Amino acid sequence: HGYGSDASYHDHFLGLSERVNQHGGFLALMPNGTLNSQGRHFWNGLQCCDFDNQGPDDIAYLTGLVAEAISTLKVDPKRVYMLGHSNGGAMTQILACDYAELFAAVASVTPGEIPSVCAPSHPVSVLEVCASKDPIVKLDLCASIMGNWTMNDGCAMKPTFEETRDYDCDASLPVDDNVGYDQWRDHNCMLSGNETEVSGWTCEGGSSVEFWWMRGAVHNP
Repeated sequence: HGYGSDASYHDHFLGLSERVNQHGGFLALMPNGTLNSQGRHFWNGLQCCDFDNQGPDDIAYLTGLVAEAISTLKVDPKRVYMLGHSNGGAMTQILACDYAELFAAVASVTPGEIPSVCAPSHPVSVLEVCASKDPIVKLDLCASIMGNWTMNDGCAMKPTFEETRDYDCDASLPVDDNVGYDQWRDHNCMLSGNETEVSGWTCEGGSSVEFWWMRGAVHNP
């Protein structure tokens, strides 16, 4: 989750629990970051967002959750995936760089920052999602992230494919009383056509990298 948000909001926004209940076959761990003095959840990333200097060791916390799930819930260690948004997207970047052996693939949605040094133990498949009207995460940061992963994963110089897709929203989902949720849902549902430009690279070790550039979307695409 992002700074000031929580796991339940993202579960609702992305429909994760619904997917587990409808399709089965996978488990979803949805942890919350630490609460600060303003009652906001955060992850202790690189520069953001431990504004009270509380110093939680979120790397140990999150890798420990993965290890516990593998040992107690009969999770296949070769099929562990991680998704993060904004501040949580930055944590996803850190874990993919430093603990690539734990993950089959990671996805970061509008990640707020990336490590200056990234040396994964082996290629890890990566999805990065950025939005053209995001006031926080700009195109230059998104480009740096993609350059980082296409280099670290030993990808082809040029994308294997480039296409446009319609990923904006599911208009069948009901409006509810969550003002933040409804705001982003309504904005995304107003985007027309194939708003998302998708580029994909084939990389070493069977890994792949994809970049989704969502035109017209904002920080919660």
